[in-house]
Amino acid sequence: MCGWQVLSALPLPELPPVEGAHSPEPDITIAFGDIPDELPEPSFRGPLLQVGSDGATRLGLPLGLTFLVDPRGRHVTIATKLPADSPAIRAFLLGNVLALICLRRGALPLHASCVGVPTAQGEVAIAFAAPSGSGKSTLAAALVARGCRLLADDLTVVSHRPETGIHVLPTFPRVRLWRDAMERFGYTPEACERVRDEMDKY
Repeated sequence: MCGWQVLSALPLPELPPVEGAHSPEPDITIAFGDIPDELPEPSFRGPLLQVGSDGATRLGLPLGLTFLVDPRGRHVTIATKLPADSPAIRAFLLGNVLALICLRRGALPLHASCVGVPTAQGEVAIAFAAPSGSGKSTLAAALVARGCRLLADDLTVVSHRPETGIHVLPTFPRVRLWRDAMERFGYTPEACERVRDEMDKY
């Protein structure tokens, strides 16, 4: 994910397995555990989000799901009342929580879908940022059907390094679509997993 090797207690079928040599230590570790209701001396406290004075970040969701990201974006703890195989856990982990990881690791998360477009000069990344429900994923799926490469769906991670410039870090090859869009592209919703149990999005 974004070139980072992930070791996760939660199965993540969206992520490809590591090819070649493994790092001696994973870049990101994901585990289940206990999370306090309050971070000590928070520098920010909102309805869902707390940021500790050390940079640790707690995201608490009303559906009985809480995440804690350490200050360096290297360790994520999950506390939940949901079944461990609930797709909602992965939906938030690979969305909101990934954005928090990126911020802690010095990458810029954009609320955007992104495709790689072939050009005479090589592949160019094009991202479309818009509010939820605007059709970002549907547009990405339409462009993939025309030969573009999916780089990111809903969350585009941008990295800037002086030696290489600005690049998009590919996340994982999956796109989330509402039922009507799936049927338009010829996919069978019943053969796919719902993003969340209460949503008609797959």
